Amino acid sequence: MLVCGEEGTGKASFINTLCNQEVISKTESKNYYPPNAHLNPGLNILKKHVDIIEENATPISLEIILTPGFGDNINNNDCTGKVIDFLEQQFDSVLREECRIRRNTKFEDGRPHACLYFIRATSKGLRELDVEAMKNLSTRVNVIPVISKSDTLTEDELSLNKALILQDIRANGISVYDFSLDIDD
Repeated sequence: MLVCGEEGTGKASFINTLCNQEVISKTESKNYYPPNAHLNPGLNILKKHVDIIEENATPISLEIILTPGFGDNINNNDCTGKVIDFLEQQFDSVLREECRIRRNTKFEDGRPHACLYFIRATSKGLRELDVEAMKNLSTRVNVIPVISKSDTLTEDELSLNKALILQDIRANGISVYDFSLDIDD
């Protein structure tokens, strides 16, 4: 699972709650000091492995790919490119392994199956960085847009943000999973 979004959008809290354990500590999620942001711009790509074991349930082995620094720099032009380069490396790695005559039986596929893309609820829709990132990511991974900290919004604010974000997604031809197509049997 790939997790993208700006600092402070609730990614670490979401992951820790999802996994019911501290996967990302507060110190890990703070990767930069704002007054020095112009001195150390950039984006890191970190992998975290977590085993989720619950009573009377199937154990889950989850690989989480974090992108600290995404959208947090003064100039964010290269953010999407660096994430795309990482994804392309993962695809190339799998292709190289598949083309080998003698394949490694313990090869681990590093391609993420889904990208949780955290969007700030600004009541203005998607930002230019969000549009560019989601459009490029959606051709390589299943993008699931998440309105960050939506539990702090009123119902009207949440409805407005959803409508504006969905309008921007449709207007820009961004391919995302449509949950409205799920029909209960």
